[in-house]
Amino acid sequence: MFKLNNMNALFVFLRRHVRGHRPGVLVVLVMVLAGGLQAQPLMELKDFLNVVSKSPRIYQYETTNDPVVTANPYEKLNQNYFRLVDSAGVRFTRPYQISHTGIINEELGWQAYMADEPEIAMEIFQEILDSFPEYTPVMSKIAHVVEDRLGGPEAAIEWYRNALQINPIDYIAAWSLAQVYQRQQDHDNAVHWILYAWIMNRNHRHIRRDVEQIVTGAGYQFTDWDFIPQYQVSEVQGRINLVYQPAWLGYALCQAVWDFEPRFAEQRDIQGNKESFRQRECLACLLNTMRSDKEGSPDLALLGYEHAMKNKMAFEFILFEILLTDKPDMAHLLDQGRIHQLIEYIKSTRMTRP
Repeated sequence: MFKLNNMNALFVFLRRHVRGHRPGVLVVLVMVLAGGLQAQPLMELKDFLNVVSKSPRIYQYETTNDPVVTANPYEKLNQNYFRLVDSAGVRFTRPYQISHTGIINEELGWQAYMADEPEIAMEIFQEILDSFPEYTPVMSKIAHVVEDRLGGPEAAIEWYRNALQINPIDYIAAWSLAQVYQRQQDHDNAVHWILYAWIMNRNHRHIRRDVEQIVTGAGYQFTDWDFIPQYQVSEVQGRINLVYQPAWLGYALCQAVWDFEPRFAEQRDIQGNKESFRQRECLACLLNTMRSDKEGSPDLALLGYEHAMKNKMAFEFILFEILLTDKPDMAHLLDQGRIHQLIEYIKSTRMTRP
């Protein structure tokens, strides 16, 4: 857990160690990690309509049932090049410390295994581990060789668990551990660790495939979806053009007002970060219009959001569906308590008993 004395110190730390993140997104993450966003009164859809009615700008609306936006989050992936460092309760990542010779020997060890020389492979891997004890990828290779040729699944499980104890963000170890448990028909552990791996690498299409396979193999129905807001807003010569699917009207209008009515935010007494507040406010408007859109076909993302709200998992929704999709490396900063809450969130929104 973070143990810094105040939110400003935590934010400064994240700015220093998480390069390239937008400040608004970082503040949302800080608040989530610190225990949640402060409750503040949110404007409703009727309030935004009132702002628009008094605006000197002209708002034009176009409704469509066709997809407005498509996205490919699979391009934003984490790589297994980093280890987690926990210093005085502060979590950050650093690249693995391993020499060029160690990398070459790792490949030689894998070639020995592929050549049906598991004992030689183990000797090479163990030498690497002796020199670089925090290099957990080689522990996963040892676990693979052990399960396949030498000690069996129980020994492999121990190796994977040791790797995750040393480096909890090693998604390969978590993914492989889930597969071992699946082969052992230990469905509870298999589900837990594949969801853990998914959180650690949110957009990995093959992990996502295995999530469905392991979850359905455990006797659940799996429903998956992406949160892709179906709207576009643009400004042309003072006209604000909104194109949206009916259920997304509230979300689109909220975002448009925040973007194109500069005095709107300036005149409000908003405590804390305005970007994080904006996100919550627009999601609240989304919930309002999706409930009134009875004619449109059900959007699984919207149903998932409504379900998260009913189960008081708004923080988990924002983190898993929005932040981790956009910045998957944020998962590296999550403590085990938050990861467990995300696992419960996934189970709640995507897994049902037939």
